[in-house]
Amino acid sequence: MLQPMGYQPKFLNSFFSIMIAYFTNLGIPRSGEFVRAGTMSKYEGISFEKLMGTIVLDRIIDFISLFIVIGVALIWQRHIFYDYLLENMNLYEKLEFLKSGYAILAFGILAFFMVLLFVKRKAILSTKIGQKITKIVRGFIDGLMAIKNIEKPWEFLFHSIVIWVMYFLMTYLCFFSFEPTKFLSAGAGLVSFMFGALGMVFPSPGGMGSYHFLVQECLYLYGIPKADGFSYAMIAYVTISLFATAFFGLLSFILIPIYNRKAK
Repeated sequence: MLQPMGYQPKFLNSFFSIMIAYFTNLGIPRSGEFVRAGTMSKYEGISFEKLMGTIVLDRIIDFISLFIVIGVALIWQRHIFYDYLLENMNLYEKLEFLKSGYAILAFGILAFFMVLLFVKRKAILSTKIGQKITKIVRGFIDGLMAIKNIEKPWEFLFHSIVIWVMYFLMTYLCFFSFEPTKFLSAGAGLVSFMFGALGMVFPSPGGMGSYHFLVQECLYLYGIPKADGFSYAMIAYVTISLFATAFFGLLSFILIPIYNRKAK
């Protein structure tokens, strides 16, 4: 996504920045995206705003991919997935909140400030702060629009699919390393992966806690006792997040300045 804008970042700088971002997310949720952009900006000399635009675009593609996974899981394991939604989502209770006075007041205040900003936009944008915001937004939009100019769209699509297939296999193959889960099907693996992915999206440090809870609940639907489900979640989480992410993240912190010093 950076190449159409005239940038050719080094492979190792890209890899190191991503691993540092994952490692940072273990401590402060969602901070990794900013750290990733800052690291690439420092070592590759690319505009921070443009980098953030491509990273946000990357996250949008991730969300689209996650919804595709949810759709496939819903069709493939519809009996399990549908029953879980009916029992746990409580959608009617959540929608009732939108009718309350507090929600109406909040929407009213938000609408007022949006109208005020629109009316006063020229005066606001003429200030130094406004000009700085305009520069940031333009750089951000340049990053978002990179998707239109990708030189190898089929290669981009192929790699995007491979990434998500590998994500799924990280969950499914762990089934075979644990006695209570080794008999589960690939369909169960897909639903478990989906629940785990939703747990990682939740703003907790590296998905800690939310990942374990959702995977445990998912496996319980397939007849796995909750204690065993939690144990499986720990196996998958420790090997993927705590070991792989922490190890490669710390290694990247150490190696990236050394690599770029030698590159100069």
